[in-house]
Amino acid sequence: MKKILTLFLIILAGIVMHPLQSFAQNTVENPLMVYYFHNTHRCATCNAIETKTRETLETNFKEMMDSGEIKLLLLNAEDDENKSIVEKYEIWGSTLMLVKVVEGKEQVENFTDFAFSNARTHPDKFMEGLKSNIEKMLN
Repeated sequence: MKKILTLFLIILAGIVMHPLQSFAQNTVENPLMVYYFHNTHRCATCNAIETKTRETLETNFKEMMDSGEIKLLLLNAEDDENKSIVEKYEIWGSTLMLVKVVEGKEQVENFTDFAFSNARTHPDKFMEGLKSNIEKMLN
């Protein structure tokens, strides 16, 4: 039941797919996953990371988000339903990661340090750096 509720909330929030698209239109074999893990209680910088990540994706990659080639998942690292993915990536708090499977191997780019250094104080630098890294992982 928890899994169904979680999936429903993600879909309702528009994170996995745009509400007007059918599920079949939004399935891509190996999408670029943008994971933002956060804790229940978040600071201003943690909120800025989420806001500027969303803005970067919507501004520069909207079509790829709509088609499912890029997916943004916002996950509370403290929630039990996220325990397996938190353990897989050894998450302990706020973490921004880009993950892409290429030829059967997972490529992981941890963007956390850059995000904390720039998302709130230098948002343009953060957004350009995130955009550049996404473009590199897509190629």
